[in-house]
Amino acid sequence: MKTLSMIAVAIVVAATTAAPAQAQLPIQLSFNAGLARPVGNDADVLDNGFHAGVGLKIILIPLQLDGSIDRMSAIGAGEDLTVLSAALTLPVSITPPLFPVAIYGLAGGGMYNQRAGVKSTDIGGTVGIGARVNIPFLKPFAEARGVAVFGDERLTYITLAAGVRF
Repeated sequence: MKTLSMIAVAIVVAATTAAPAQAQLPIQLSFNAGLARPVGNDADVLDNGFHAGVGLKIILIPLQLDGSIDRMSAIGAGEDLTVLSAALTLPVSITPPLFPVAIYGLAGGGMYNQRAGVKSTDIGGTVGIGARVNIPFLKPFAEARGVAVFGDERLTYITLAAGVRF
C-alpha cells in the first residue's frame, strides 16, 4: 500500500511539473504588422504606409529569417511604392533571458525588391530595437526598425510594428 501511494505521488508530481512538448520546439515563428514611414528625402515623395512581416528563428542558431511587405503611398502624381524583402537578422538580447519583459536589439541585411513603376532588386540593411513579453507559448512583441536599401536611388524608411511569436 505504501509503494502504491509513493507511485501515485510520483505520477502527480511528474504530471504537474513536466513542461509541455510545445515549449521545447526548436523553431519560433512570428507575425507582425504596423506602420512603414519614409524618412529623409523619401518623406518628400512618399507618405506613411503599412508593414506586414513574418519571421522564422531556429533557437539553436542565433540568426532569424525575416520576410516582409511594406507599402507606402505616393504624394502627388507619383506611383505607390511596394517593397518585398527577405533578410537575415541577428537578434541580441539586452536583458537576461528570465526577465518577464525582454529587450533586444537586431541587425542584418538582405534583398529588397522595390516596385514603383520600375522594378528593381537591391541589397539593404536593417537595424532595430524591440521589447517582448515572455509569456509561455505566446510572446507578444513590439519593435522599431530602420531600413536602408542601397540601389541606384537609396531608399530609407522605418517600421513600427507589433506582433506575436510562437
